[in-house]
Amino acid sequence: MTEEKPTENKLILRDQLLYNLSQQVPGAIYQYLLKPDGSSCFPFTSHGIDEIYEVTPEEVKEDATIVFNRIHPEDLEHVKASIRYSAEHLSVWEDQYRVILPLRGERYVLGNARPEKMTDGSILWHGYLRDMTKNKEIEEQVYVEKEHFKTTLLSVGDGIIACDTFGNITVMNPVAEMLTGYTQEEAIGKLTEEVFYIVHEYTREVCENPVEKVLRSGAGIEIENHTMLISKDGQEYIIEDSIAPIKNKKGEMTGAVIVFRDCTEKDEKQKQIQHLSYHDQLTGLYNRRFFEEELSRLDVERNLPFSIAMIDVNGLKLINDAFGHEAGDLLLTNVANVLENECRTDDIISRVGGDEFVILLPKTDHNQADLMVKRIYKAFDNLKVENVIVSVSIGWETKENAHQNIKEVFGEAEDYMYRKKITESQSMRNQTIKVIMHTLHETNPREKLHSERVSMLCRKIGQVMELDEQDIKELEIAGLMHDIGKIAINNDILNKPGKLTDSEFEKIKKHPEISYHILKSADVYTRLAEYVLSHHERWD
Repeated sequence: MTEEKPTENKLILRDQLLYNLSQQVPGAIYQYLLKPDGSSCFPFTSHGIDEIYEVTPEEVKEDATIVFNRIHPEDLEHVKASIRYSAEHLSVWEDQYRVILPLRGERYVLGNARPEKMTDGSILWHGYLRDMTKNKEIEEQVYVEKEHFKTTLLSVGDGIIACDTFGNITVMNPVAEMLTGYTQEEAIGKLTEEVFYIVHEYTREVCENPVEKVLRSGAGIEIENHTMLISKDGQEYIIEDSIAPIKNKKGEMTGAVIVFRDCTEKDEKQKQIQHLSYHDQLTGLYNRRFFEEELSRLDVERNLPFSIAMIDVNGLKLINDAFGHEAGDLLLTNVANVLENECRTDDIISRVGGDEFVILLPKTDHNQADLMVKRIYKAFDNLKVENVIVSVSIGWETKENAHQNIKEVFGEAEDYMYRKKITESQSMRNQTIKVIMHTLHETNPREKLHSERVSMLCRKIGQVMELDEQDIKELEIAGLMHDIGKIAINNDILNKPGKLTDSEFEKIKKHPEISYHILKSADVYTRLAEYVLSHHERWD
C-alpha cells in the first residue's frame, strides 16, 4: 500500500480544505437527506447552521425535526410542498421563508439546494442557507421609501418628469400626465422635448430644450418667463418650472428632473392686475400713471418732433346733473371711442382726469398735430348724448428740440386748451340748457304748461311792482326755467296721482338745487340760478 499512501494523504488534505472553507462561508452549507420512509436528517452542516436555526450540526445530524419546528407556522406548509416538488421532479429547490428562533425571534431565511437520487431511493440535497433578515429589512426600508416617494409624487400639486442622461423619460406623475396629455405608459422612453413641448407665449417659437442644458452643465436652471406648454391635444398652459440634475452618491449625473406647474390662471390675474394698474376702468384707455411713465420714456431725441394734445370734455358735470352719471359715463366712452378711431396706432391716448384726456404724438410736428385735431373736432360734429352734441376743447404743443423741457411743453398744451375752453365750453353749455328744457317739456307736457304759467305770473307781478323791463324779462325767464332740475327726477314720481312717500318727496325737494347747478354752469344764466335756487323758500 506504500505507493497508494500519498494519494490518500492528498484526499485527506483536500477534504480538510473543503471542510475548513465550508466553515468560513457566511450562512450554512448543508446536506439534507429525505429517506423513503419520510424521515429526514442533515448528514452534514457547517457551523453556520447555528446562525440560521440556533442548532448545532450534531443536533440535526440524525433528525431534521427541530429545524422544521422552527419554521414559521404560516410558512411551514409551502416549504414542505416546495421540497416535495423538488424531490418528485429532481429540480433545484429554492425558497424564502421565516423562522422563529428561541433567542433572536423572527428571522428570514433563503434556502436553495440541488437534489440527487440515491440508490436506496433516498433524495440527498446539497445546499446553502442564508440569513436574509438584514436584506429583508433593507428591502422593506426601500419599499417604504419607494412608497413614500410614490405617495409624494402622486400628491404633489406640480407636474414631475424624470429622465435619464439621454433625455429619455423614466418617470411621470399624474399632474404631468394631465398637463402634457400623455400617460406615463405612453411617455416612458420618449425624449423629453417630445412630451414636454414648450414655446414662447408671444412669439410661438420653440424654446431651447432646458433638459439638454442641465445635462450639459450639470447645474439646475429655471425656465424663462412667458413659457407655454402645449399638450398632446393642443391645450395651452402658461407654466413655471425648474430643472435639476439627478446625481448618485459619487456625484455622477444619472439624469434630470423637471418640476413644473400650471400658472395660466395666475398669469391671467397678473395681466388683469397689470391692465387695471395702467388702464382707465371706464374707457379702457391708458390712465394717468401709464401716461406719466410713457411721457418720460418717449422723451428722447429720436421721437422729435414730439407733440402733446390736451383734451377736455365740455359740460360733463352739466350732463351728470341733468341726465345722471350713466349719461356722463356714456359721454366719456363716446369721447374715448372717437379719439381711438382718429389717432394712429403708435399714438398714446390716456384719460388723466375726470373729463381730461391726453394724446402723446411721437414723431409728429405742429402741422401734423393740427390736422389730427381738426379730424377729431369734425368727428364730434354729429355725435350726441341725450340729444346734446358732444363738445371738447383741445389744446396742443410740440417739442421741436432736445433742449425743451417736456413738462413745460405739456403745460403750454394745457394752457392752450383752457383758453379755447372759455369760449367753446360756454357755447356748449348754453346749448345744452336749451336741450334740457326742450327734453323736459317734451317728455312732460304738464311741466311745460306749468312753467309757462309761472313765467306769465312773474311778468305780471313785475309789471304791478313797476320794475324796469330788464328786471321783468329776467323774472319771466326765471319763471320759465325754475323747474329745469326736474329733468333729473323720474317721471313716475312727477306724474304720481296719489300721495308721495317720504323718500319720493325728498327727491322732489332737491329739484331747486339741481336747477341751480344746471343754470350756474352757463355764465348767461348765473343770476337766474340764484333766483331758481330760492323759489321754494317759505318766508311766512
